[in-house]
Amino acid sequence: TEHFWWRITQCMANEHPMWFKNGEKCDQKVEFEDWESRFTPADWGTSDLFETLEDCCIAKLWYDIDGCLDNSPREMTFTFTIDISEFNDPSHCQDADITGNALEMAINVGLPSNAASFVTGIGCVTLGRNADTDSTECGGCLAGSGFTGDTDGTPVVEDATGAVSTVTVEVRINSDA
Repeated sequence: TEHFWWRITQCMANEHPMWFKNGEKCDQKVEFEDWESRFTPADWGTSDLFETLEDCCIAKLWYDIDGCLDNSPREMTFTFTIDISEFNDPSHCQDADITGNALEMAINVGLPSNAASFVTGIGCVTLGRNADTDSTECGGCLAGSGFTGDTDGTPVVEDATGAVSTVTVEVRINSDA
């Protein structure tokens, strides 16, 4: 990120929906232009992006929070798990992030355009997003190990014969208010 901080959202392939003010309501999207990115050094040029609809309404439409909530799209979230055979748990966070992104892309193909999937766990690894940097953070068995662990960042290939990994997926579906 040292060389591409001005495009960190695009460079890091932000796939995390954020809420923003859109007239007298808050709306949500995933892809942002350079100038819309919340994640710039020293907070210059940041836009007002929020993790939740409630945070957006409170901060941007504080004078009519109920109206904002009523006029904004609704979001339904559900979670499911799948067991994948012949699949090892990730050995470092970068591996978990790449695997999670690939699984999300495959799942999203079958979802309607107003829905998106987010892999939140692969085996003993939990995946989350750092709200300050928009970077993937790993927890569970990889908590505190750094993004590439004790590797140089190249994929670790190990025999997965007989291995089964449980993947946890969150799906968010938005609809107009």
